[in-house]
Amino acid sequence: MTKLICFDLWETLATEPSTFEYCWEPFANKYPTKISWPKIHELIAEILQKKDQSTDRSIAEILKNFGVTDDTLVLEIKKRWEYSCDQVTLFLETIEALTNLRGAGFKLGLITNTSRYGWKTANRKFSLGSYFDYMALSFECGHIKPEQDIFEFIERKSGFSGSDITMVGDSYKSDFQAPRERGWGSILLDRFKANKYPEAEPIVQNLLELKSILL
Repeated sequence: MTKLICFDLWETLATEPSTFEYCWEPFANKYPTKISWPKIHELIAEILQKKDQSTDRSIAEILKNFGVTDDTLVLEIKKRWEYSCDQVTLFLETIEALTNLRGAGFKLGLITNTSRYGWKTANRKFSLGSYFDYMALSFECGHIKPEQDIFEFIERKSGFSGSDITMVGDSYKSDFQAPRERGWGSILLDRFKANKYPEAEPIVQNLLELKSILL
C-alpha cells in the first residue's frame, strides 16, 4: 500500500527549461568541428546535474572535455541556460494535485535530475520545496535517475521502501521502469497520449487522476 508518493520534476510538475540545443548553440556556432551533441547530453548529466556547483563552473568543465577554454563562451551559454530556467512554469493542476494528495494522508517526495540553478529557480518561483517531505535532488546527492542509488537515497531519508513507495513521472526508463526494478510501484504520466509504452500500467494524463488510483 502506497504511503509515500515520489514525483519527477521536469515535464511532470513543471515545464522543462528550453532545449539544450538552444543553450549550447553558441558553442556549436563557434566550434562546429568540436561539438558532439550526444557527448554534451552525457556531460550535462554527469556535471551540470550531478555536481553542486555554479552554472558557469559546470559549463566551463563541460567545455574543457572538448578541449575548449573560453570565458566569453561560458558566459554566453550560462546566460541562455539561466534564462531558459527562469521561464519554467508549473502545469495547471500541479499545486492542486499535491495539496489533495497530502490532504489524503500521503507523504510526498521529489526525485529529480536537475541543475542547482534549475531547482533553485523553480523553488524560488513556486515554493515547491514546501510540498515535499523528502527530496532527492541530483546535484545534492550526486546521483541521477535511472541509477538505483538515487532511489536508495530516498529510502534512507524516508524509512519507506518497496511497495510503500510509488513513483510518478513522464520518463518510462527513469520514472516507471527503474523504480519497479527496486520493488516500488510506479505510474507513468503521458500528458499528450503519445502511447509509446502501451505495456506501462497504470498511465495517467493528468496529476489529478492519481488520487483515485492510489486510494
